[in-house]
Amino acid sequence: MKIMNWTVLLAMCVVFFAAPLAGAAGTVKEYKNGDSASYWSIDTRFGVIFDGSIREIQCQECKQGYYGGGVLVGVDATYNWSEFQAGLSGTFGEVLFEGQRYNLGAMLGWRHDLADWLQFKTVGEVGVHALNNFIDDGMFQSVADNSDFAILPFIGARVGLDARVWPAAGLVLGVWGSGQVDLAKRQYNASLSGLFDSVNHETYEVGGHRLSVGVNLGFEF
Repeated sequence: MKIMNWTVLLAMCVVFFAAPLAGAAGTVKEYKNGDSASYWSIDTRFGVIFDGSIREIQCQECKQGYYGGGVLVGVDATYNWSEFQAGLSGTFGEVLFEGQRYNLGAMLGWRHDLADWLQFKTVGEVGVHALNNFIDDGMFQSVADNSDFAILPFIGARVGLDARVWPAAGLVLGVWGSGQVDLAKRQYNASLSGLFDSVNHETYEVGGHRLSVGVNLGFEF
């Protein structure tokens, strides 16, 4: 089952990012040679994540109201025109003791130049959120059936402030913050096998919200 889920996720990545990058390749010359108000941008995001996507319902030592912390990296491909922007985003996060988080989404937002070199932007996101290895199985335990994998729909919002640090090269450096909420919740019953062939049965609820902050480095062309 996990192999099928990862195949679907990889296919979505290819479809999501191949189309806008192909379009960008055909518009670079037009933007460089003219005074068009529209342009493409590619941003790489780095930051920290505070994750409330997992709730332990039935377990040996349940942690209620627990937020996991970790790091993330993301890539955005956006098309900008007038004061609007639309594009696609992908994010990978590693949450300490709670596995990996993957986001694929579409974005639509508004941007405004505060100065020639400074821009404020805000975007809304909708997409899918994949969670992998989200069960904290401890040092001497393992999930017997590899059932700790889930895909949920989500919506989110992000705000950012970008500075054009090298306008001639299109280099942009900025800061951002975001919040996301899953649109569904699911319960997972897991069997954890430990030392001496002991098995513990635990129940987890998957689906919640996440907060992230960080910096971004990108190019406009």
